Amino acid sequence: MKIHEKLIEVVGRLKARRVLDIGCGPGDLVAELFRQGLDVVGLEPTELAGVAEEKCGVGRIIRGSCYDAYDENRFGKFDVVIASEVIEHLYLPRKLVEFSAAALANNGHLVLSLPHYGSYWRNLFIALTNRWDYHHTPLLDGGHIKFFSKNTLSIILNEAGFDVILWDQVMSRRAPIFPMSLIAVARLKDAVYPAVSRSGEEPPGSTVRDLR
Repeated sequence: MKIHEKLIEVVGRLKARRVLDIGCGPGDLVAELFRQGLDVVGLEPTELAGVAEEKCGVGRIIRGSCYDAYDENRFGKFDVVIASEVIEHLYLPRKLVEFSAAALANNGHLVLSLPHYGSYWRNLFIALTNRWDYHHTPLLDGGHIKFFSKNTLSIILNEAGFDVILWDQVMSRRAPIFPMSLIAVARLKDAVYPAVSRSGEEPPGSTVRDLR
């Protein structure tokens, strides 16, 4: 399964109606979600915003960055924010998480995909095949500069008021026994549905089984 296919599956399980795709690139995911009937907006800071706009239509792509202050009056609120293979490129990854929190409606969800550098077996394979220099090359402009595990990603999500409710992964196409990408689904905690209710019951959308 490709990363975008997995993300589309997750968005469907979350029953989202309005979606923001941060770092949407050429707009492939935005276009597919729009075809499926969702109100979806893409955010892209590079010249690829023009490519995405041609593909997705005027007004559906915003030229901007998650480093900018979120303008709720302009953009409103979203049920789901997606950032696919973006956070590992950022000098300030907390900015993406904070921007997402500002963009989400009550009990909204942040869906992240990123390289699965927390996998022991994947890292062992990379080491045994002498490919660390390729994966950590400093020669690629705009390459990967942050390498997250579940633990370190959970830390910055929790700091911004998110609870991770689902971990998933996408397997490598070339070596399908190894995970390629990590998928994290995190719910924004708010005053309407706190993390645990006073009755001890779990709120809607707070557990993995609510998504399955």
